[in-house]
This record gives sequence, structure tokens and C-alpha cells, in this order.
Amino acid sequence: MYLKGVGPRKAALLNKLNIFTFYDFLMHFPRNYEDEREVTPIDEIEVDDIAIVVGYISNIESRRVRNNLSMINAIIEDDTDYVRVTWFNQDYLLKKLETGMKLMIKGKVSAYGYSNIYSI
Repeated sequence: MYLKGVGPRKAALLNKLNIFTFYDFLMHFPRNYEDEREVTPIDEIEVDDIAIVVGYISNIESRRVRNNLSMINAIIEDDTDYVRVTWFNQDYLLKKLETGMKLMIKGKVSAYGYSNIYSI
């Protein structure tokens, strides 16, 4: 609580993580690490896997699904294939995403429709 930037409110949040001293803070490590260096080519992704894909946006579209639910779909392509990416209720991304932009996407792969089209 006596560190710069740590007041009573933030100290209470840190206490919930069993962090009471500066030493506790230094010795608090994440419970797991994610290696984002393992990029999977799109033609090798499998349903229900968590995949990291790097590719270029070839198409972006947005639509309202219900009154308060928006959905952004983009097609990401690499040298091997393409995959559909979906974001829900993230309208600000429309201002940031552009056709031709290179992206690294990480997410759970699901089958889309009845063909070999996958979605992340």
C-alpha cells in the first residue's frame, strides 16, 4: 500500500492474490505461459484446437445479429488456405481493420457450416 501508485483500493485487490509485501509482488508469477511463436498454417488447423494463424485480411463485413449484438467477420488468408474470423460486440475494430492488413490471430477453431471451412 505504500508503493507509489498503490493505494488502499489497489492494495485490497493485491491482497486477494496473496500479495502483501513487495517481495510477494516480485515472486508472483503467472500460472501459465503461452508460447505464441508456434504459428500454424491455415491448412493444418484442426477443429477444437487453439491455433495461432498469421495471414492477410481479404474481406471484412459487419452486421447486427440482434438489437444489442454486433458481429464482425473477416477472411484471413495465408499461402495455404483461408479461415473466417469472428468478433462479437467489438465495433471499434471496424476502424482499425483494413483489407490487406497482416494479422496474427489466436483462438479456438470451430467448423463452420457443413464444408471444410473453419472459423476462429
